[in-house]
Amino acid sequence: MLRGGVRSTAQLRSRTSDTALLFLAVGLLLLWAVPVRAEVATLDVLFDLDRDGATGCLVSTGEGPAPGIELRLRTQFDVDLGQIVSLSQSGCLDPATNTLAVEAAVVSPPFPPWSSVAGNGASGSTLLETHIPLALAGGSFAAQVYVSLASPVGSDALLSQDGLGTDPIFLTLAEPAVPSQGSAGLAVAVVLLMLIGVLALGPVRVRGFATVALLLCAAAVPVAVRAGLGEGVLRVWSSESEIATDPEGDAPLGVDLLGLFAEIEPAIGELWLRADVLFGAPVCLDWGVVDAGVGYSCAQQPAPDQGPFGLAVAMTFDDGPNPATTPSILATLRAENIPATFFMVGWRLETAAAQALALEIHQDPLFRVANHTYDHLGLPTLTPQEVVNQVETTSERIREAIGDACYFPTYFRFPFGFSDCTSMEVVREHGFGVAGVNIEPADWCYGQGGGTVTSL
Repeated sequence: MLRGGVRSTAQLRSRTSDTALLFLAVGLLLLWAVPVRAEVATLDVLFDLDRDGATGCLVSTGEGPAPGIELRLRTQFDVDLGQIVSLSQSGCLDPATNTLAVEAAVVSPPFPPWSSVAGNGASGSTLLETHIPLALAGGSFAAQVYVSLASPVGSDALLSQDGLGTDPIFLTLAEPAVPSQGSAGLAVAVVLLMLIGVLALGPVRVRGFATVALLLCAAAVPVAVRAGLGEGVLRVWSSESEIATDPEGDAPLGVDLLGLFAEIEPAIGELWLRADVLFGAPVCLDWGVVDAGVGYSCAQQPAPDQGPFGLAVAMTFDDGPNPATTPSILATLRAENIPATFFMVGWRLETAAAQALALEIHQDPLFRVANHTYDHLGLPTLTPQEVVNQVETTSERIREAIGDACYFPTYFRFPFGFSDCTSMEVVREHGFGVAGVNIEPADWCYGQGGGTVTSL
């Protein structure tokens, strides 16, 4: 009985151990199979089909608005998988409100997914390919285009031919002279033809030597073709098809757009596009202190006319963004080409509409986004840690809204203009420049319906 009991216990332990190992193996398999994250980059090619910026929609990009857009081609790229996962297009639905139509899938082959080609773009960048039927562009071979690239770790845009000036990117294309099959296929065809010639004409010794040499060269031919033409998955790209370049390093926050290529095939009615992109980890730059008030007492800020500003006026707006009122302010400022700074409170940035508005403000070169605390409380009434929370949470909400994990809103304004030495020290330690108020229009008072202002 004892021996039998020992044997049964050992068997039970063995089965338990085997079961545990089985569950561990299944768990590791599932952990390996399920991706930890899905970093998706969005490549937008914006078409001004009639080359008229006064028609079509105004569309935001990573470096400002693109005017006159009639068509947007959107290509989504899974950075982790290295694949194009979505291809869609939308037209300008309402130019008066700059509203684009709902995204619709591009219905011409090839269909996603297809792979990118790492290392085949300029400076060893990733080569992204996309396409759209010419029929969607009205069959037009001539259009002005803009490119915008965005990912969770950064953004970049290409709005001119060299990424620096104002020369527009024009699509005026001829049928490509470079064949669309891959370089590997070209290499195999060339090598086979040469082998046939050697075997047919050469002596035995020469044929053996030449055969070995040609087989060795066969591996090098695709590399050479890639270097000269840029081999993609969908086609082989000629350097002559490059229509715009962007300086390397002008977008150091994770995605850097280096160039745009375009070719057409009238026989099948398709426009092919290629973007070269450097992907990398986000690089957060140091936050510099730009406080014009350094050297003054903690309770005092210099008046603008006492600083290096001359007679300049800085237009600012507090307490937003408010989807009900801010858009009309933006429209007026844009119509008059007036720059402004928007001091935002964090709690307003909790809605999708307000976040979209903050992104729109950030992307417009006329405007600047700044920090106005989270709850709009008088900071002298709070503890130092509460002041830190008010400041840091708002900056984080701004970063989330504009989609830039490294962005720092350089300027800060105290709610009600109230500060003391403690709160001023916290704000300056965070690297903010402090903006005061010299003229208070008290629009908040009129907005409450009182009609008169009795105190400020």
